[in-house]
Amino acid sequence: MSEGIVAGKVVVVTGAGRDIALLMAKEGAKVVVNDIGTSLEGKGVDATPAGAVVAEIRKLGGEAIASTDSVADFDSAQRIVQAAVDTYGRIDSVVNNAGILRDVIFHKMTFEDWDSVIKVILYGAFNMSRAAATMSKSGRVSRRRMPRCARSRSIQKRACAMPAPIRGVRVTHWPGKCRARHPADS
Repeated sequence: MSEGIVAGKVVVVTGAGRDIALLMAKEGAKVVVNDIGTSLEGKGVDATPAGAVVAEIRKLGGEAIASTDSVADFDSAQRIVQAAVDTYGRIDSVVNNAGILRDVIFHKMTFEDWDSVIKVILYGAFNMSRAAATMSKSGRVSRRRMPRCARSRSIQKRACAMPAPIRGVRVTHWPGKCRARHPADS
């Protein structure tokens, strides 16, 4: 693994963002790969997706562990971050990539579907960021919500708009490194 911008950092990637987790590892980070491994219908838990990404990172010579806890629940989010602290001694960054899709037109969406989307996308970003900031030695943590909405269908735009409230609580801090901004942040 290389000595990139995240070399030696501990990064949690939620939603098993395979490519994101692999990139973090290739840049030298120790990665907690979080994915509950649910079906497209939101049923069940399966450790296979997170485990497969961890195996790939380890095969490349990186360090990674898997987590199947849900970001939608605050206690569960704390367990995800605690796993990073227990395994690697700290937490430096969270990539809030976890998402959920209930692919129905708005007026046919049930309250339960709406609630599950809000819990994963909005509460999930808060839960992870708050847990990480609380357990971070500096009290600060880099937090990134991954943009994935530029090409999404109009029926999915509501899920893409949900991270907007989180922008107000974002704290970006890489000790000893420059602050990088994503083009989507402007």
